[in-house]
Amino acid sequence: MQLKYRLFRRRNGIFYWQANDSRKQGTLRTGDRHEAERLLNAMNESHRQPILNLNLARAYLAAHDPKMSERTWQAVMNEMARHGIPSTQLRCARGFRSKAYDPIRDKPLVQTNADDLLATIHANGNCVAHYLRRLHNLALDLGWLPWPILAKRAWPKIRSQSKRAITAEEHAAVIASEKNPERRGYYELLYETGASQTDAANLAAENIDWQNGILVYHRKKLGPNSEPARLTIERKLRTLLQSLPLITAQPNFAADAVLRQSPASACIHTGTLGRSARKPVDIHNDSPKKHLVATAALCMKLMRRVR
Repeated sequence: MQLKYRLFRRRNGIFYWQANDSRKQGTLRTGDRHEAERLLNAMNESHRQPILNLNLARAYLAAHDPKMSERTWQAVMNEMARHGIPSTQLRCARGFRSKAYDPIRDKPLVQTNADDLLATIHANGNCVAHYLRRLHNLALDLGWLPWPILAKRAWPKIRSQSKRAITAEEHAAVIASEKNPERRGYYELLYETGASQTDAANLAAENIDWQNGILVYHRKKLGPNSEPARLTIERKLRTLLQSLPLITAQPNFAADAVLRQSPASACIHTGTLGRSARKPVDIHNDSPKKHLVATAALCMKLMRRVR
């Protein structure tokens, strides 16, 4: 039986392999003949007996790390859920409970191939693709994967849809459909400030500088030591703030009730609000208003549900 590969040496002293059928060549990255012959024999053996080669690879991996041959993607998910601040940990743990990860959840890392990852990516959206790549990179960094399953260029590019803020007419329709005065005031506050739902719910009297006409608060996602957001209190916002009950260092309970609802309900109530009444603009991922945007079609659909 003819061997798949043969050995040769170039003038630079490095040994190379060449496929006898296709003439394809590659370097063995060594100038030592004995090491080169050992590598070439391994390549020929893997071509003749691929199943035996896989078992040998598992044996070598088990000698390096006893858990490597049986460690699954769920272990990587559990490890990633321990990284970051508490809110990030909760978000990761909640996201990884999704059924989208079930096809690879209990699959050993060393038995996963590119087709497994690509099938999961193509069957789901950008969020799953983003987190799956983070899981892959974390496993590599921890040494749980001996080699990359997908090269950097092989990962599909994430293409986000364009977003825009709500128009004045759409906002007026949402406000008109809300009969609860506290919740309606919360919506108005979100619209006038462009704050996230949590930041708006946590506003208190201490955040208002009436003398200078400024609203000052720290964005929760940036932490307490970050530069605070400062908003000029215009006439409409001033009227709204003066109509609210005086609360000292306590959250807005009506807003807190909205936030405790299911994600779908919270989207119905707050996902269509954004401060861009005069001119709708594109909202990018780094904008503080990204929590308050939606397409006009979705806005009208959700408004019909509210009614």
